[in-house]
This record gives sequence, structure tokens and C-alpha cells, in this order.
Amino acid sequence: MKQKKYSSYSAVIISVLFLAAILTLTVYGAQTYQRCTASREDNNQKRSLSSYLVTCARANDTSESMSVIEGEYGTVLVIPDGDSGYAFRIYLLSGQLLEDYNTYDAALNPADAQTIGETDIFEAEFISAGTISVSTDFGTVLLHNRSVQEGRA
Repeated sequence: MKQKKYSSYSAVIISVLFLAAILTLTVYGAQTYQRCTASREDNNQKRSLSSYLVTCARANDTSESMSVIEGEYGTVLVIPDGDSGYAFRIYLLSGQLLEDYNTYDAALNPADAQTIGETDIFEAEFISAGTISVSTDFGTVLLHNRSVQEGRA
């Protein structure tokens, strides 16, 4: 009968070890999933900010050239909206990249601006006719205004 007593203790010990192993694997799997999700979200943020800038430039590829000006909030990327007299004005304020849509000469209004994304760096540099280099925390993209480059202006 003593053998039966020892075998029941062995079964309990083995069960506890299996439960501990399952719990350890579950915690490890959850942490791995959390790291993968955070990495994916960071990658999506990087791609979405750069993609938004490129899409905005392509959608407004008109005879008017994009420009970079210095405004009251620092560097402002100005993307004209056709011949309407309006423009998308993109600038950085308190770690937020903002888009202000208004006439060229209107004052920037951060309260009415749309947040594009979060970044600590926003640098826009004129490269050549119709080409501007824009840098953020997530890298550098070149914005091309093909209408100006092809001489259709």
C-alpha cells in the first residue's frame, strides 16, 4: 500500500510541473505577441505618415509648385490645391505633424488643423524644381510634382 501512496504524490508533482510549464509557455507567448504587435503598430505608423505625405503630393500634382516656407511654427510644407488659391500646409507643433487647409496667405491655425501623426522631427528641403525632401522620425521621402518637372507649368 505504501507504493500507492508514493504514486499519488508522484502524480501530483507531475501535474504541478505540467501546469507550471503550460503557464510559463502561455506567459512567454503573450509577451512575444505583445512585442510583435508593438512592432507592427510602429511600422504602420512609419508607413502611414510617409505614405500620407506622398499621397497628398500626388493627389495635388498641379501646375503650381510645392514650396517650403518658414512660418510662425517653423518649417511649413505648402502643397497647392490646384488653381483654387487654397493649399495644404503641413507643419510640426509639439510632436504632432499637422495639416492646415486654407488659403496661402491665411495664418496657420493649429486649433483647426488635422493631426497627421506623431513625430519629433519635421524637415522639408527644396531639392530641385518640383522635388522636395521631407524627413521625419521615420525616415526621408522625396515628394515630386511631375507637372512642374515635365515643364507643363
